[in-house]
Amino acid sequence: MGWIENIKEFLGNKMEEKQLKASDLAELAGIPTTTMRGMLGNRRPEIKNIIKLANYFDCSIDEVLGRKEFEPQEKQEYMQLSSEALSANLKSFITEKMNKNQMTQYELGTKIGRSEDSVRPFLREDDNNQKMLSTEAVIAIADYFKVPIDGMLGRTSQLGREKQVDISLGNLKTLNPEVLKAAQLIGKSIASDISPKALTTDNVAPSHVSSLIKKSPNSSRGR
Repeated sequence: MGWIENIKEFLGNKMEEKQLKASDLAELAGIPTTTMRGMLGNRRPEIKNIIKLANYFDCSIDEVLGRKEFEPQEKQEYMQLSSEALSANLKSFITEKMNKNQMTQYELGTKIGRSEDSVRPFLREDDNNQKMLSTEAVIAIADYFKVPIDGMLGRTSQLGREKQVDISLGNLKTLNPEVLKAAQLIGKSIASDISPKALTTDNVAPSHVSSLIKKSPNSSRGR
């Protein structure tokens, strides 16, 4: 099932759970009723309206889109950001990734399965730049770099990083003893190099995240 169908399923479940009509949810989430009905009819919504749904239900964008691999396992705090902040965060994320991977705008467009020129209008440094990427492009970039969309847009305080393979404690028993011993030595070496100051920066927002938070009366509301 594609992401458009996933949105429809998400809305259906939430409307049934909250006993809401489409018009009610549209008003509560700040989305035009025609747009809400379009989402229920498998139309492609703009990313801004998907974000409004995530803000209203206090959930991850990935949950709305059905990107189950990137849905948070624990309760998260989500920031309600202005459109300018969301755009700035995404632009910063893309720029950092391109620099890190020595990738041009054209190469990125090709690698995410879009046109070679798909991200250039958004990354332009002038008043004529594209204000936000399409929903398809945002999802394609998140899929390519294997990150949660909320971290990419700065809705969460922690940057979504590439998913790493977790080795459970049970699986550690199956490792070669020499490999396990080497890993333990490396871990001790790293631990000895970590300063107390470094341990206090866990909750600091990543460098690409803008601090322009949009004030909202619902920002402290629970799910």
